[in-house]
Amino acid sequence: MLLALVCAIFAPALAPRDPTAQDFSNILDPPSRQHLFGTDEFGRDIFSRVIWGARLSLGIAMSAVAGALVLGGTMGMVGGFLRGPIDSALMRCIDAVMAFPGLIIVIALATALGPSHRAVIIGLTIAYIPVFARLSRALVIRERNRDYVTAAVSIGQRQSRIVGTHIAPNLALPVIVQTSLTLGSAMIAEASLSYLGLAAQPNDPSWGRMV
Repeated sequence: MLLALVCAIFAPALAPRDPTAQDFSNILDPPSRQHLFGTDEFGRDIFSRVIWGARLSLGIAMSAVAGALVLGGTMGMVGGFLRGPIDSALMRCIDAVMAFPGLIIVIALATALGPSHRAVIIGLTIAYIPVFARLSRALVIRERNRDYVTAAVSIGQRQSRIVGTHIAPNLALPVIVQTSLTLGSAMIAEASLSYLGLAAQPNDPSWGRMV
Protein backbone atom coordinates (compact mmCIF):
# COMPACT_ATOMS: atom_id res chain seq x y z
CA MET A 1 0.00 0.00 0.00
CA LEU A 2 2.86 2.38 0.80
CA LEU A 3 4.45 1.66 -2.58
CA ALA A 4 1.14 2.35 -4.33
CA LEU A 5 0.80 5.62 -2.41
CA VAL A 6 4.31 6.71 -3.41
CA CYS A 7 3.59 5.88 -7.05
CA ALA A 8 0.31 7.77 -6.94
CA ILE A 9 1.82 10.91 -5.42
CA PHE A 10 5.01 11.04 -7.49
CA ALA A 11 3.70 9.53 -10.73
CA PRO A 12 4.80 12.50 -12.92
CA ALA A 13 8.37 12.22 -11.58
CA LEU A 14 8.62 8.40 -11.53
CA ALA A 15 7.03 7.57 -14.89
CA PRO A 16 9.67 7.72 -17.65
CA ARG A 17 7.12 8.23 -20.45
CA ASP A 18 3.65 9.54 -21.16
CA PRO A 19 1.32 6.66 -20.19
CA THR A 20 -1.13 7.50 -22.98
CA ALA A 21 1.40 8.11 -25.78
CA GLN A 22 1.06 5.54 -28.56
CA ASP A 23 4.01 4.32 -30.59
CA PHE A 24 2.96 1.94 -33.34
CA SER A 25 6.56 1.20 -34.23
CA ASN A 26 7.06 -0.51 -30.85
CA ILE A 27 3.94 -2.64 -30.44
CA LEU A 28 4.14 -5.49 -27.91
CA ASP A 29 7.87 -5.04 -27.35
CA PRO A 30 9.44 -7.23 -24.63
CA PRO A 31 11.02 -5.64 -21.53
CA SER A 32 14.11 -3.60 -22.38
CA ARG A 33 16.11 -0.60 -21.16
CA GLN A 34 13.75 1.73 -23.01
CA HIS A 35 10.60 -0.03 -21.75
CA LEU A 36 11.20 -1.81 -18.44
CA PHE A 37 7.89 -3.72 -18.61
CA GLY A 38 7.63 -3.73 -22.40
CA THR A 39 4.82 -2.14 -24.40
CA ASP A 40 1.17 -2.99 -25.00
CA GLU A 41 -0.80 -3.50 -28.21
CA PHE A 42 -0.75 0.25 -28.89
CA GLY A 43 2.93 0.77 -28.16
CA ARG A 44 2.30 2.44 -24.81
CA ASP A 45 4.92 2.01 -22.09
CA ILE A 46 3.53 -0.48 -19.57
CA PHE A 47 5.83 0.60 -16.73
CA SER A 48 4.56 4.18 -16.98
CA ARG A 49 0.97 2.97 -17.14
CA VAL A 50 1.45 0.86 -14.00
CA ILE A 51 2.75 3.89 -12.10
CA TRP A 52 -0.02 6.21 -13.31
CA GLY A 53 -2.57 3.45 -12.72
CA ALA A 54 -1.77 3.65 -9.02
CA ARG A 55 -2.89 7.30 -9.03
CA LEU A 56 -6.21 6.47 -10.66
CA SER A 57 -6.99 3.34 -8.61
CA LEU A 58 -5.87 4.80 -5.30
CA GLY A 59 -7.59 8.13 -5.97
CA ILE A 60 -10.95 6.49 -6.60
CA ALA A 61 -10.52 4.15 -3.63
CA MET A 62 -9.54 6.92 -1.21
CA SER A 63 -12.40 9.17 -2.34
CA ALA A 64 -14.95 6.39 -1.88
CA VAL A 65 -13.61 5.27 1.50
CA ALA A 66 -13.43 8.87 2.78
CA GLY A 67 -17.05 9.46 1.80
CA ALA A 68 -18.17 6.21 3.40
CA LEU A 69 -16.21 7.00 6.57
CA VAL A 70 -17.80 10.42 6.98
CA LEU A 71 -21.37 9.40 6.15
CA GLY A 72 -21.34 5.95 7.74
CA GLY A 73 -19.38 7.05 10.79
CA THR A 74 -21.77 9.94 11.42
CA MET A 75 -24.83 7.72 11.07
CA GLY A 76 -23.36 5.10 13.39
CA MET A 77 -22.35 7.60 16.08
CA VAL A 78 -25.72 9.38 16.03
CA GLY A 79 -27.65 6.11 16.18
CA GLY A 80 -25.42 4.55 18.82
CA PHE A 81 -25.56 7.58 21.11
CA LEU A 82 -29.25 8.50 20.79
CA ARG A 83 -30.62 4.96 20.43
CA GLY A 84 -34.43 4.61 20.29
CA PRO A 85 -36.41 5.38 17.10
CA ILE A 86 -33.58 7.34 15.48
CA ASP A 87 -31.19 4.42 15.88
CA SER A 88 -33.79 1.98 14.53
CA ALA A 89 -34.52 4.15 11.48
CA LEU A 90 -30.84 4.61 10.64
CA MET A 91 -30.05 0.91 11.04
CA ARG A 92 -32.97 -0.10 8.82
CA CYS A 93 -31.51 2.14 6.12
CA ILE A 94 -28.15 0.44 6.61
CA ASP A 95 -29.79 -3.00 6.41
CA ALA A 96 -31.45 -1.99 3.14
CA VAL A 97 -28.09 -1.05 1.63
CA MET A 98 -26.52 -4.28 2.88
CA ALA A 99 -29.23 -6.29 1.14
CA PHE A 100 -27.56 -5.51 -2.20
CA PRO A 101 -24.01 -6.60 -3.12
CA GLY A 102 -21.70 -3.64 -3.44
CA LEU A 103 -20.72 -4.29 -7.05
CA ILE A 104 -24.40 -4.49 -8.02
CA ILE A 105 -24.93 -1.00 -6.59
CA VAL A 106 -21.97 0.37 -8.57
CA ILE A 107 -23.05 -1.34 -11.79
CA ALA A 108 -26.57 0.07 -11.40
CA LEU A 109 -25.23 3.60 -10.87
CA ALA A 110 -22.81 3.28 -13.78
CA THR A 111 -25.74 2.22 -15.95
CA ALA A 112 -27.83 5.19 -14.79
CA LEU A 113 -25.09 7.85 -14.82
CA GLY A 114 -22.88 6.37 -17.51
CA PRO A 115 -19.45 4.75 -16.98
CA SER A 116 -17.32 7.32 -15.16
CA HIS A 117 -15.09 7.82 -12.16
CA ARG A 118 -17.87 9.76 -10.42
CA ALA A 119 -20.36 6.89 -10.72
CA VAL A 120 -17.83 4.43 -9.30
CA ILE A 121 -16.94 6.71 -6.39
CA ILE A 122 -20.61 7.27 -5.51
CA GLY A 123 -21.41 3.58 -5.82
CA LEU A 124 -18.47 2.42 -3.70
CA THR A 125 -19.25 5.10 -1.11
CA ILE A 126 -22.80 3.79 -0.75
CA ALA A 127 -21.59 0.19 -0.67
CA TYR A 128 -19.09 0.84 2.16
CA ILE A 129 -21.30 3.07 4.33
CA PRO A 130 -22.68 0.07 6.31
CA VAL A 131 -19.15 -1.04 7.21
CA PHE A 132 -18.35 2.18 9.05
CA ALA A 133 -21.89 2.76 10.33
CA ARG A 134 -22.10 -0.59 12.11
CA LEU A 135 -18.55 -0.33 13.47
CA SER A 136 -18.97 3.20 14.85
CA ARG A 137 -22.38 2.37 16.29
CA ALA A 138 -21.02 -0.64 18.17
CA LEU A 139 -18.09 1.39 19.52
CA VAL A 140 -20.30 4.29 20.62
CA ILE A 141 -22.71 1.93 22.41
CA ARG A 142 -19.71 0.52 24.27
CA GLU A 143 -18.43 3.97 25.22
CA ARG A 144 -21.68 5.80 26.02
CA ASN A 145 -22.02 4.22 29.46
CA ARG A 146 -18.43 4.84 30.52
CA ASP A 147 -17.75 7.10 33.50
CA TYR A 148 -16.23 9.92 31.47
CA VAL A 149 -19.39 10.17 29.36
CA THR A 150 -21.59 10.12 32.45
CA ALA A 151 -19.47 12.91 33.95
CA ALA A 152 -19.80 15.00 30.78
CA VAL A 153 -23.59 14.55 30.82
CA SER A 154 -23.78 15.45 34.52
CA ILE A 155 -22.11 18.83 33.98
CA GLY A 156 -24.54 19.69 31.21
CA GLN A 157 -22.43 19.38 28.07
CA ARG A 158 -24.32 19.23 24.77
CA GLN A 159 -24.75 15.83 23.17
CA SER A 160 -22.91 16.91 20.01
CA ARG A 161 -19.94 18.04 22.11
CA ILE A 162 -19.90 14.80 24.09
CA VAL A 163 -19.85 12.72 20.91
CA GLY A 164 -17.36 14.89 19.06
CA THR A 165 -14.98 15.74 21.90
CA HIS A 166 -15.13 12.78 24.28
CA ILE A 167 -16.33 9.70 22.41
CA ALA A 168 -14.98 10.18 18.87
CA PRO A 169 -11.25 10.21 19.84
CA ASN A 170 -11.68 6.83 21.52
CA LEU A 171 -12.95 5.33 18.24
CA ALA A 172 -9.87 6.32 16.27
CA LEU A 173 -7.80 3.13 16.41
CA PRO A 174 -10.50 0.63 15.34
CA VAL A 175 -11.70 3.02 12.63
CA ILE A 176 -8.15 3.47 11.28
CA VAL A 177 -7.72 -0.30 11.03
CA GLN A 178 -11.07 -0.69 9.29
CA THR A 179 -10.23 2.17 6.91
CA SER A 180 -6.99 0.52 5.82
CA LEU A 181 -8.77 -2.79 5.19
CA THR A 182 -11.59 -1.12 3.27
CA LEU A 183 -9.14 0.89 1.19
CA GLY A 184 -7.55 -2.30 -0.12
CA SER A 185 -10.97 -3.75 -0.87
CA ALA A 186 -11.98 -0.58 -2.71
CA MET A 187 -8.87 -0.73 -4.90
CA ILE A 188 -9.69 -4.31 -5.88
CA ALA A 189 -13.29 -3.29 -6.60
CA GLU A 190 -12.14 -0.37 -8.77
CA ALA A 191 -9.83 -2.67 -10.73
CA SER A 192 -12.68 -5.12 -11.27
CA LEU A 193 -15.01 -2.36 -12.45
CA SER A 194 -12.36 -0.93 -14.77
CA TYR A 195 -11.88 -4.39 -16.22
CA LEU A 196 -15.61 -4.39 -17.00
CA GLY A 197 -15.31 -0.94 -18.58
CA LEU A 198 -17.36 0.86 -15.93
CA ALA A 199 -14.67 3.05 -14.36
CA ALA A 200 -11.60 3.95 -16.40
CA GLN A 201 -12.03 5.05 -19.98
CA PRO A 202 -10.26 3.12 -22.77
CA ASN A 203 -7.07 5.22 -22.81
CA ASP A 204 -6.86 5.80 -19.05
CA PRO A 205 -4.00 3.99 -17.27
CA SER A 206 -5.84 1.70 -14.90
CA TRP A 207 -4.73 -1.52 -13.24
CA GLY A 208 -8.09 -3.12 -13.90
CA ARG A 209 -8.09 -2.36 -17.63
CA MET A 210 -4.46 -3.46 -17.91
CA VAL A 211 -5.36 -6.85 -16.46
